[in-house]
Amino acid sequence: MVHKALETADLLNSRGLSASVWNHVCLKPLDKESVIEGTKDAQLLVSMEEHSVIGGLGSAVAETLAEAGIGVPLIRMGFNDLFVGVGEREDLLCKHGLHPKSMAEKIERIFSKRS
Repeated sequence: MVHKALETADLLNSRGLSASVWNHVCLKPLDKESVIEGTKDAQLLVSMEEHSVIGGLGSAVAETLAEAGIGVPLIRMGFNDLFVGVGEREDLLCKHGLHPKSMAEKIERIFSKRS
């Protein structure tokens, strides 16, 4: 998902929203210091993962933020708690809104509601 996150950030930056990407290569052990560092100037955090949002990167980030007492809003993007289906990777990602254009639009909607 890193390349999709980079494309999403490019779309957001071209629309006037400052976006950056932090790549967490592994969940265990999670680099909690870099999660906390990434919140310094952030108004909104987004986790993107190519699997269920339950128990994945977004959950680990949420736990890290809660334990550190950091109140930055977090959007978890991934597959919801449902049967994803069978098919080609790109088709499934598109079907579930995990392609750059769709993710950028969702982030913009949520960010505009918070501003």
